[in-house]
Amino acid sequence: MRSLYPRADVLVRRYNVFYEQSLYVYKSYIQVYSAENIILPAVFVGDTYLSGDSEIKQKLLPLIESYVNGTRAYKEIKVGILGQDKVIDNEKERFEAFTPVGIALAGLLDGFNLCAVSMLLFFLSILVMSGRQNKELFLVGMSYIIGTFIAYFTIGIGLFKVGDIFKDAKAVMLAIYGLTIAMSIILAFFSFRDYISIKAVAIVMFAELWSMI
Repeated sequence: MRSLYPRADVLVRRYNVFYEQSLYVYKSYIQVYSAENIILPAVFVGDTYLSGDSEIKQKLLPLIESYVNGTRAYKEIKVGILGQDKVIDNEKERFEAFTPVGIALAGLLDGFNLCAVSMLLFFLSILVMSGRQNKELFLVGMSYIIGTFIAYFTIGIGLFKVGDIFKDAKAVMLAIYGLTIAMSIILAFFSFRDYISIKAVAIVMFAELWSMI
């Protein structure tokens, strides 16, 4: 910014919300600017805020230029930094506004996994074809659902705990992110390879069946 506008008094302050004190600064700006539905990263300039990578890239430089050229009046907003107790109280008020029904519906929508549902239907179809009773189908289905919930919940808690332990170790967090991305790419490759293999076998089987007709 200073290189683009050397004659302008541009002061840039950067905050990382993963650090406790920076989080208090962020919550203070949110309250003063009434920016509840903000998307990180966010930039606050004068009496205006920009949120999200796309909006920042599109509007930040034109906004600063309008202030530097004088086409727009710069209005400085004083932001008093909230203390820990005030931030906690504000968060409690926000979470108390959530209803059990709303939380349940949000969890249901967010937890709907097409892959898990497909596997459940696959297992149930095999059991139906093998002549199993409705009671057995119910027990197998419930066991699968409960097992999936426990697995996802445990993995989520574990990842959250690991992230909380190493939140101040940037190198470790980058290594975890890199490992996660690498594992996702490897698993995607094997899944795609299996898809190609199964498709090839299906084509061969179809050709054999067609030749027998």
